[in-house]
Amino acid sequence: MEHCTITRAAKQSLSGQLAGLENYSAGRSPLTDLSALAARKARQVAARDQQLKNLQNQLASPNPDAAMVVRLVGPGHYAKIRSDLLTGNAPGHEWVLCAGLILLGSKEGLSFVQELVGL
Repeated sequence: MEHCTITRAAKQSLSGQLAGLENYSAGRSPLTDLSALAARKARQVAARDQQLKNLQNQLASPNPDAAMVVRLVGPGHYAKIRSDLLTGNAPGHEWVLCAGLILLGSKEGLSFVQELVGL
């Protein structure tokens, strides 16, 4: 019984290989497929390199974002922070959506957020 299973698996494997070889003899060759694959991989690498270059250029010379206004108030006592908030420019009617965010912590602890937002 085991002999039939091995023979059947060998026949399936050989027929699969034969079908692949017949496919190549119909006008395609393994070298053509490999060169097409190499060209596709080269295009993908070039596209990723271009994306990386664009991102590096964007980070090297960032354009000011007109869609977001950020202001850092603090650190200080609550009375000083309150007066700083009231003396700053408030958003006008041109800003359809506005949000405020208060982050509490030490200046050193919030330095990552400062760098992330661009302050």
